[in-house]
Amino acid sequence: MRIIYQDMNQIIAALKNNKTVVLAAVKKNAYALMYASDQLKNNKEVVMAAVKKNTLALQYASEELKNNKEVVMAAVKKNAYALRFASEELKNNKEVVMSAVKKNALALEYASDRLKNNKEVVMTALKEDGLALQYASDRLKNNKAVVLAAVKTYYPLEYASEQLKNNKAVVLAAVKEDGLALEYASDRLKNNKTVVMTAVKEDGQALKYASDRLKNNKEVVMAAVKKFGGALEYASDRLKNNKAVVLAAVKEYNYALRYASVELRSVIKIENGEPIIIKKKPNRVNRVIQQANKILESDDTLYQQSKKNNLTSSMHMSLMSNPVTLRTINTQNRQVNETHFYDKEQIVEWLKLKSTSPITRNKIQSVVENKEKKKEIMKFAKKVIADAKKKKQASKK
Repeated sequence: MRIIYQDMNQIIAALKNNKTVVLAAVKKNAYALMYASDQLKNNKEVVMAAVKKNTLALQYASEELKNNKEVVMAAVKKNAYALRFASEELKNNKEVVMSAVKKNALALEYASDRLKNNKEVVMTALKEDGLALQYASDRLKNNKAVVLAAVKTYYPLEYASEQLKNNKAVVLAAVKEDGLALEYASDRLKNNKTVVMTAVKEDGQALKYASDRLKNNKEVVMAAVKKFGGALEYASDRLKNNKAVVLAAVKEYNYALRYASVELRSVIKIENGEPIIIKKKPNRVNRVIQQANKILESDDTLYQQSKKNNLTSSMHMSLMSNPVTLRTINTQNRQVNETHFYDKEQIVEWLKLKSTSPITRNKIQSVVENKEKKKEIMKFAKKVIADAKKKKQASKK
């Protein structure tokens, strides 16, 4: 038996070293080069035949042929990723790498560090696919011209330097191509109205990455929900309770109603695909509150003042017509008199869906009306309305 195995091994070794046999094999299946003798893995004709069949067979060639420019060029011109198996010397050869990135920009990953730092090579790659920026050197990731070239063909702002993520021109170019690139902008530019408006006009869902200040800006949110109604999910609680904003969102995407305030969900219904307001005749108190809320929408100073004095609902950040607090039971089974204020109508609607506090998630035991707070709110609301009338009259004189 031992003699038979020895004979078989000799036969196999002879076949692996038989040029005619191996050539026939690699022409049928390039990966057969893996089993060829070292001598034939170093045979240019055999390796070229294998690479012609499948460029990735280059990985089984001898080190000498992996360093052969003609062999490697033949491979990368057909499949840029073959650069991965080239010698370090040829990964550092500008002609070879340029040939690869022209075929597929992402082959830049396998170039030498020197060529990843070569502006001409990187710019050639970026013209084909901006995502190649991730493989450029740190120096070029911080080059404005390079990053601008990248963001115009894709949205690789993620790979730009922190400095350029904070560059308005670069970020604007990126969000014009894809609004969601706002995710990678600096906090400063996420708070820049021009940048955010550009982003949400391209993709409404970019509102998700805007600053809290701009999520509370009616103009920005309106632009977002008109592009995609579901962006209402990312708006501030105050604007989720704004009729104009919610109607615009629901008109564009009916299911956006789920993101509206409890109060507005109770007065808006969908008929034939269009949002309709169910009109309820407001009482005198509600009329005053509604009028004051309308004024606060366009006066951030007054709005912040009302918020600071706890005159607005903790749920939807608007003045309350019937303020209440909650008495709850915490996880230690102790009674808690919560300090957050809500409008009674909102809590009634909330209780139809859940039995826990919107803020603390404690189990609600009872709803407590606060008449003193109601008086305070009415006094504030009437003053806001009176001051607005005086201001209007003064402007006419």
